[in-house]
Amino acid sequence: MQECTNIQRARNISARNDGRTMLELTENDSWRSRLSCFVLQRAAIEGEKLGIIGFTNEKWERCGYDSPINGRKLSSFQSWASQKLAVQRFGVPSNINACIWKLLSERLKRWSSSRDVLERDCRNVLQMTRETFKNIPARFIFGFLQSLCYGWLTDMRFRHSNGGDIRSCVFCCGGCNALDDFYHYAECPVVWHAWNRLGLSRPDNAFSHSFRTLLLLDGKYNLELRVVFLHSTMVAVHKLRKWHAHVASTLREKYLRDTFKDQICSDGQLKNAFRSIWHADVLDV
Repeated sequence: MQECTNIQRARNISARNDGRTMLELTENDSWRSRLSCFVLQRAAIEGEKLGIIGFTNEKWERCGYDSPINGRKLSSFQSWASQKLAVQRFGVPSNINACIWKLLSERLKRWSSSRDVLERDCRNVLQMTRETFKNIPARFIFGFLQSLCYGWLTDMRFRHSNGGDIRSCVFCCGGCNALDDFYHYAECPVVWHAWNRLGLSRPDNAFSHSFRTLLLLDGKYNLELRVVFLHSTMVAVHKLRKWHAHVASTLREKYLRDTFKDQICSDGQLKNAFRSIWHADVLDV
């Protein structure tokens, strides 16, 4: 009879309180902590603490799709939840966020020659990711940050530490030190020939074949198109190492240009920007 009374009383407890009651009952019970219902209750309570979900009208509901970073509507709850957790950990992104500034400067210092250059690079990168590139697809921003902070999937990066063989440049440029390495690709003549043929040079046609130019740390011209070129080069290097290794060596520069054009055609704003630089060249002539 006492058991039935306890069960009936438990049924009258709301789902929220019932979850916390379960936590109290299982606090010192090792086997009960492995039950899926306990895990779900624990996740619900932690989600409430983080502000991801809330308990209203006797049920758990998600809080919304408004981005905690910029206030824009998000397409999925997963994106909203991941941004919420990121804000909880790092704070709201801004040019003066000390946590983000410290993390970014640790990654960018290898590209900077002095403290002043490093501070300028950090400021410019934050401005580009938050303002300049805010209307282009997120994958290009990801490629930009991946290249700046971590690097590409190359033999020099992964096999060198394990003593493995390092392949030659995937673009088959024929240089004496042409290895599958990011620092080579930043100066590879095939990459810069594709860059030049796509019309991404400065108006005066004077540009530096360097990793800082490729990484958008130097030069303020054609930034949106250059970030697509950086992403396209990273993708081309990755695919030519494996799935598209059959492409003839004489066609690999064209392969890079075609990759860039495919990426450009996926977004109307980028397509118009690409057309505009060619239209300007025609008018200048």
